Amino acid sequence: MPLAALLCLCPLASLLASRAGRRSVAALVVFSALFHLPAAAMRSHFWSSADDVNANPARLWSWAEPPFLHPLRLRPTRS
Repeated sequence: MPLAALLCLCPLASLLASRAGRRSVAALVVFSALFHLPAAAMRSHFWSSADDVNANPARLWSWAEPPFLHPLRLRPTRS
């Protein structure tokens, strides 16, 4: 991945050359933070603890329960 990131340098430099490009890059950075920080803070890594993804790899590609929405899922209450 770090080597693939080098391919982004020229397009990023051309984006940063204009004011609209800088705003677009800043908006993408803010969106990325808003998307990833809650998932990290709310322990979305527990998504894979309920059902082992090695036993059920199709779960990785299912949109029924994506990992980034796992912290927001309503948990059933115990009686």
